[in-house]
Amino acid sequence: MFKMLRGIHDVIRNGKATPDLEIFIVDPEVTGALAANQIPVTELLACGDFRFWAETPEIDGVAAQRTLLVLPETTTVADVAELLGVPNLWRVAILPTPRAEGEREPDRSVSAAGDSPLPALGLVPGGTMLFSKQVKGME
Repeated sequence: MFKMLRGIHDVIRNGKATPDLEIFIVDPEVTGALAANQIPVTELLACGDFRFWAETPEIDGVAAQRTLLVLPETTTVADVAELLGVPNLWRVAILPTPRAEGEREPDRSVSAAGDSPLPALGLVPGGTMLFSKQVKGME
């Protein structure tokens, strides 16, 4: 749904004719999310920026934070980590998980995901990028 709405946004932004569309949604989870305003349709169609939350645990005596960020879609994990002062060896996860039910989120460090644009990781507008201090096998 997010990719479809972003595609429509890109068509409009590039000056092409506004398409006449009929969208049929059959997945009850998607219709429920739309009804509950959990999918920011207007924002996805009107804005090229990407709004999401970033959560960090305590860093060097600074309390844990939950920060709302509005950045371009081309922003990378490394950009967000640098902005928040997150070390490269920390782990990054995406919520809600972009994986199928029962499929595990990959265990990835900031450095491993560093050059990845946020949407490529499965982060959706309104989602959360969660940083944690531990990387598998390291403390």
